[in-house]
Amino acid sequence: MNAQGGRRSASPPTLSVIAPGRPRPSDLAQALVANAALQAPVHLAHTQIDYARVLGPGPEADRLIVQAASTAQRLGLGSVAQRAANPRGADSLRRSW
Repeated sequence: MNAQGGRRSASPPTLSVIAPGRPRPSDLAQALVANAALQAPVHLAHTQIDYARVLGPGPEADRLIVQAASTAQRLGLGSVAQRAANPRGADSLRRSW
Protein backbone atom coordinates (compact mmCIF):
# COMPACT_ATOMS: atom_id res chain seq x y z
CA MET A 1 0.00 0.00 0.00
CA ASN A 2 1.18 3.50 -0.73
CA ALA A 3 0.76 6.61 1.43
CA GLN A 4 -2.63 7.33 -0.14
CA GLY A 5 -3.93 3.87 0.79
CA GLY A 6 -3.84 2.57 -2.79
CA ARG A 7 -1.97 -0.39 -4.08
CA ARG A 8 1.49 0.06 -5.53
CA SER A 9 1.85 -0.78 -9.18
CA ALA A 10 4.30 -3.48 -10.15
CA SER A 11 4.68 -1.80 -13.53
CA PRO A 12 7.87 0.09 -14.26
CA PRO A 13 7.65 3.85 -14.54
CA THR A 14 6.88 5.09 -17.99
CA LEU A 15 9.26 7.43 -19.73
CA SER A 16 6.67 10.19 -19.34
CA VAL A 17 7.36 9.98 -15.59
CA ILE A 18 11.13 9.74 -15.97
CA ALA A 19 11.40 12.49 -18.59
CA PRO A 20 8.23 14.43 -19.41
CA GLY A 21 8.14 16.02 -22.87
CA ARG A 22 9.89 14.81 -26.00
CA PRO A 23 12.40 12.07 -25.08
CA ARG A 24 16.13 12.66 -25.46
CA PRO A 25 18.53 9.83 -26.28
CA SER A 26 19.90 9.94 -22.72
CA ASP A 27 16.37 9.60 -21.30
CA LEU A 28 15.73 6.58 -23.48
CA ALA A 29 19.06 5.02 -22.53
CA GLN A 30 18.08 5.43 -18.88
CA ALA A 31 14.67 3.87 -19.58
CA LEU A 32 16.35 0.88 -21.29
CA VAL A 33 18.45 0.24 -18.21
CA ALA A 34 15.47 0.62 -15.86
CA ASN A 35 13.18 -1.64 -17.91
CA ALA A 36 15.88 -4.30 -18.18
CA ALA A 37 16.58 -4.15 -14.43
CA LEU A 38 12.87 -4.45 -13.69
CA GLN A 39 12.60 -7.40 -16.06
CA ALA A 40 9.82 -5.63 -17.98
CA PRO A 41 10.19 -7.05 -21.52
CA VAL A 42 7.13 -5.33 -23.01
CA HIS A 43 8.24 -1.89 -21.80
CA LEU A 44 11.81 -2.69 -22.81
CA ALA A 45 10.77 -3.62 -26.36
CA HIS A 46 8.72 -0.43 -26.78
CA THR A 47 11.61 1.63 -25.41
CA GLN A 48 14.06 -0.08 -27.77
CA ILE A 49 11.91 0.99 -30.72
CA ASP A 50 11.52 4.53 -29.37
CA TYR A 51 15.26 4.81 -28.83
CA ALA A 52 16.02 3.46 -32.31
CA ARG A 53 13.72 6.04 -33.82
CA VAL A 54 15.33 8.90 -31.90
CA LEU A 55 18.82 7.66 -32.85
CA GLY A 56 17.95 7.49 -36.55
CA PRO A 57 19.39 5.06 -39.10
CA GLY A 58 22.50 3.17 -38.07
CA PRO A 59 23.83 -0.03 -36.56
CA GLU A 60 22.80 0.76 -32.97
CA ALA A 61 19.23 1.53 -34.04
CA ASP A 62 19.14 -1.64 -36.15
CA ARG A 63 20.32 -3.71 -33.17
CA LEU A 64 17.59 -2.25 -30.95
CA ILE A 65 14.90 -2.99 -33.56
CA VAL A 66 16.08 -6.60 -33.93
CA GLN A 67 15.98 -7.06 -30.16
CA ALA A 68 12.47 -5.58 -29.92
CA ALA A 69 11.23 -7.72 -32.82
CA SER A 70 12.68 -10.83 -31.16
CA THR A 71 10.86 -10.02 -27.92
CA ALA A 72 7.66 -9.38 -29.85
CA GLN A 73 7.89 -12.75 -31.56
CA ARG A 74 8.81 -14.61 -28.37
CA LEU A 75 5.96 -13.09 -26.33
CA GLY A 76 3.35 -12.72 -29.10
CA LEU A 77 3.23 -8.92 -28.90
CA GLY A 78 1.40 -7.79 -32.03
CA SER A 79 1.69 -4.05 -31.43
CA VAL A 80 5.43 -4.31 -30.75
CA ALA A 81 5.89 -6.45 -33.86
CA GLN A 82 4.06 -3.85 -35.97
CA ARG A 83 6.17 -1.02 -34.56
CA ALA A 84 9.38 -3.02 -35.08
CA ALA A 85 8.41 -3.73 -38.70
CA ASN A 86 8.04 0.02 -39.36
CA PRO A 87 10.12 1.72 -36.64
CA ARG A 88 10.20 5.09 -38.36
CA GLY A 89 6.50 5.20 -39.24
CA ALA A 90 4.34 8.13 -38.25
CA ASP A 91 2.75 6.21 -35.37
CA SER A 92 5.92 4.45 -34.28
CA LEU A 93 6.95 6.79 -31.46
CA ARG A 94 4.60 6.20 -28.57
CA ARG A 95 2.36 9.12 -27.86
CA SER A 96 2.72 8.96 -24.08
CA TRP A 97 5.01 11.97 -24.23
